[in-house]
Amino acid sequence: MYSGEEIENKRDLIGKDWSELESSKNWQIPPKEISTSEITVSDIKRSFMFFKSEKHVELELKLKEYSKDIVGLEDNWDDLGSKGFSIELWDRVVSLLRRTLYEIWNQMLDLQVPLVLPSPDGSFDIH
Repeated sequence: MYSGEEIENKRDLIGKDWSELESSKNWQIPPKEISTSEITVSDIKRSFMFFKSEKHVELELKLKEYSKDIVGLEDNWDDLGSKGFSIELWDRVVSLLRRTLYEIWNQMLDLQVPLVLPSPDGSFDIH
């Protein structure tokens, strides 16, 4: 909890520019100004790592969700004579998606995790 004096000190600072703040007020110092010429590709990639990790988690969750619905579908799963799906085929699809999406994300491109649906001919549609 703040004391009454600390609250008053903070109220005095509302609306002031960073340059007006005194270091004794125990406020966070603003980040150093960086010119764009000082930013490197590795800096950008580092900042992109959080985005990639979120995408990796999203991909794994989607693949798990899709596998529950697709793996083990037997022949005639749609009552129209469609072919079933084996775990081996699903593993190949997962491998393809991971390799492709990881490479795209490593190029710092924002591509959503695709929708994977079974196709009547025994293959998968990737949307």
